[in-house]
Amino acid sequence: MTIIASYDICGCKVLLADTLITSQQKNEEKTTLPTLGKIDSTRVDGDVYIVGNLQKIQILSDYCAVAYAGKVSLAHRFITALSDILKERTLLIKDIEDTYKDIDVNNELAIIYLYNSGDEKITSGGLNSVYALSDVLGEVIYRGSGEQAITDYIKWLDNNTERYRPSPDEVVANGVRVAIQQIAQLQMAEISSSNTPESIKDYFGSGYEIVSFYDGKFNKIDLTYAFIELTYNHQTKNIDINYPYLILSHYMDDDFLVHERYQKDNYDYLADRNSVEYNYNKIFTPSLLNYDKIITNTAQENKLNTLNFCCFVFHDNFKHGYEMWQSIVMRSDTPPISIKNCNEENFYQVDYSLQAEIQLIDFVEKHYL
Repeated sequence: MTIIASYDICGCKVLLADTLITSQQKNEEKTTLPTLGKIDSTRVDGDVYIVGNLQKIQILSDYCAVAYAGKVSLAHRFITALSDILKERTLLIKDIEDTYKDIDVNNELAIIYLYNSGDEKITSGGLNSVYALSDVLGEVIYRGSGEQAITDYIKWLDNNTERYRPSPDEVVANGVRVAIQQIAQLQMAEISSSNTPESIKDYFGSGYEIVSFYDGKFNKIDLTYAFIELTYNHQTKNIDINYPYLILSHYMDDDFLVHERYQKDNYDYLADRNSVEYNYNKIFTPSLLNYDKIITNTAQENKLNTLNFCCFVFHDNFKHGYEMWQSIVMRSDTPPISIKNCNEENFYQVDYSLQAEIQLIDFVEKHYL
């Protein structure tokens, strides 16, 4: 499924999208998806097949970002036309609207844009999109075959979240944090489903991207997700915070969205070990403007160890008698999580910063003890 959305969270405009591309053309090539990993079959349902991953948010300039859903060929024409205008002059919102009208005559394309009209006053708009109001998310613009997930999320979030007004210097971090936690929920659903393409009928099964405005321009958010199983130790009566069984980072490098994933398939016995054996994959996702660009594989090594945002996702099956998921987002100058390869092949050492370790213990004590 496809999803694109923009939120206005306490004055912070955030744009998010998944990266999965499907088609009715049969695809026999094996692929690796950021969330689900390697899959044996690309068939999703009926005559729908997984093509791969493609960035659905294009940062056209420091002052304009656009997300698309629908027919990819039309999206390519649309993004290319706006890019051509930018080569000649400043891009205007009117250009976005007029170009859309010229290209999409049959409502086969949906567009959501963020535009800085000056003094960091961000305007959001949608073409062939759905609008809604949320107590937490503010004005919501969204579209895609998976848009029901946004409708359900608005209702759930408004009913389960206390209103919070961040300080002025925390507005962007708070807005990004809310978007990260939503994506964590989507990933939880994917991981807890059977890791097969059929699960994509109900979820998304791929990577995600988030854009917000800070430091005078639009940026894609680099971050890491760490999925951890909590277990109850009957001998010590304590909760064991095991090593992550899945670590998934994503960041931009040379216009590619790069996902690095470390996955432990058998994660029942991760406690009390100095290192963990992970299967490692690096996935490069192009944009519409560089989809035919050759991947040089020059992404920075150990980039994960420099990322300041990390979402820790916990799950357990002991507190309530059934599987329960909770998450916490951390942002700090010192990266919350780091990983390094040991001498043995595929064995890695996972470390947390002191601040992250304190926060993790505090979170578990408050929510599980």
